[in-house]
Amino acid sequence: MKKLILILMIAFTTTANAGWFSTESELDHRMAEIESMYDYCLETGDKAYCTNLMYENPMMEVMGNKKLYKQLLECTPGNKCYSTSYRIMMKTAEATLLVLE
Repeated sequence: MKKLILILMIAFTTTANAGWFSTESELDHRMAEIESMYDYCLETGDKAYCTNLMYENPMMEVMGNKKLYKQLLECTPGNKCYSTSYRIMMKTAEATLLVLE
């Protein structure tokens, strides 16, 4: 019986670490990645990186994905994705100013 409980505990912890029980949606995860790209751009001040990032426009990938776009449409004030998308928009504007300097 102890072995069975131990096996179940190990199985649960490994599946939880694999993200099977993650509460973060795919949209939240992708937007966090995009925000970190803009953070890197602004922290380093690397104009070449920022210019490339703006040409690539990673938010277009979200809008081109039907599943993510549906989730994006459900973003309303008070949601995590709404605040993240707003921060991305503000960081995009800051990166634009950095590139234009």
